[in-house]
Amino acid sequence: VYLNYRFIPHFDYFYHDIQEKEVYLSFEPDSLIYVADLDFKIKEAFGAGGSQMDTDYIEVNTIDDWEAYWRNNRVHKGFYRYIKYFPKDKVLFRTYTLGSQDHTKFEYEDNPQRMQIFQDRKLIGEVAVPNTFKVIGKIGDHYYADGSVGNLNNEKIVIYRFKLP
Repeated sequence: VYLNYRFIPHFDYFYHDIQEKEVYLSFEPDSLIYVADLDFKIKEAFGAGGSQMDTDYIEVNTIDDWEAYWRNNRVHKGFYRYIKYFPKDKVLFRTYTLGSQDHTKFEYEDNPQRMQIFQDRKLIGEVAVPNTFKVIGKIGDHYYADGSVGNLNNEKIVIYRFKLP
């Protein structure tokens, strides 16, 4: 995906989940999820594009362009975020942002977020989730997600608990 653009530094982050023998990688502008060995040699890729994502990214040419567009791109464009894989269930969760259509808003929290659910490398569901939602673990039949990511001043701890049908 990066080869389709000259320069989109606003989306140069990647997310990963390290398992016993594999690393799962997700890059912000790329709909694919890459499975690598522990030496980071890609073994396979799978994935699906997020529903209703605005991926018409604004390219930049200079540092001044970057400064002018980074917040606009992070709020008004869609990109992929956190991933978490559960090998026993063969379930992977990945969050992504849609891109806010309200151009009067300029805060990162205004970019709506959804979550994809993959089982056996196939997309089985997509749901809306809070912007700070990040799946972190499983106890029994319940999955848990941290909702405190955007809570920079540590005023509260937010934990979500959910089950898959």
